[in-house]
Amino acid sequence: MSSTLTAGASTLDLPADRSHARSVSPPPAKKARSGPMADRLFGWAAKGAALLTLALLVGILLSLIAGAWPAIAKYGLGFLASSTWDPVANEFGGLVMIYGTLATSIIALVIAVPVSFGIALFLTELSPAWLKRPLGTAIELLAAVPSIVYGMWGLLVFGPILSTWVQQPLQKYGGKKNNKSSKYR
Repeated sequence: MSSTLTAGASTLDLPADRSHARSVSPPPAKKARSGPMADRLFGWAAKGAALLTLALLVGILLSLIAGAWPAIAKYGLGFLASSTWDPVANEFGGLVMIYGTLATSIIALVIAVPVSFGIALFLTELSPAWLKRPLGTAIELLAAVPSIVYGMWGLLVFGPILSTWVQQPLQKYGGKKNNKSSKYR
């Protein structure tokens, strides 16, 4: 069968009565595999992935304990509850670092959770249709940037502002009257 048109024929020459025309339908879709064997294979794959995840978690914990064992043997688990940090006396405590990590994490959650819920509610319920797509894409792009980039940006942008408008007034009005210690006179 040739794909070229005969002389005088056009692509719009359709018969008025289409009852005799052959109906063309798309080929039938391939049937998805289902049944007991496919279900068992999927179940085994899911169990294998879960067990692999647990094995990796146990391996990470064992690696951390092995790497920290010299410090645990020397300082004991009291390291976690001690706030002393004196490198000269070779005394180290991790409580201040643990507290700082937990405090900054809680502050970040207190800020991030309401903002993220607000953005989600705005995008799904309040945003006009023409704004949903570009704003949603911009939010997704923000999530793709590593947090260290935002931290460095904040340090470079807000550092000079805070040092001028917060640190200097605090030092001037909130500090001790005599900043020189008699120990070093």
